[in-house]
Amino acid sequence: WRRDDQAVCLNEVKYGLMAQSVLAPGFFTLASNVVTSSIKEITPEMPRWKQEYMTTSHKVILAETFSPTFVGLSFQEVAEICYLRLNLVLIAIEARKYEGGRIWINPNDKKVTPNA
Repeated sequence: WRRDDQAVCLNEVKYGLMAQSVLAPGFFTLASNVVTSSIKEITPEMPRWKQEYMTTSHKVILAETFSPTFVGLSFQEVAEICYLRLNLVLIAIEARKYEGGRIWINPNDKKVTPNA
């Protein structure tokens, strides 16, 4: 084992996600879709909602280091640039591990720092 290695019990994760769905219906489906991707055939006979769902079901979440260009901008400004110009959806900002590794999910007033 290395210093940052962690063991995860999949049943505990699954049951925890299902429990969250009691408080927030659909949370389990959302979380499952975030951590898995699939490519399925889309047919014209499918309802529109299902076609749209299938079109996006192959998307994945990746972690990337910000360009220095974004330093000083707010999360909302960076999210808008990512969406409109790069066709990306920005979900969160994470500080580097050696600086605490804190994660901010859709922060309201967070500015991007050089360590994000």
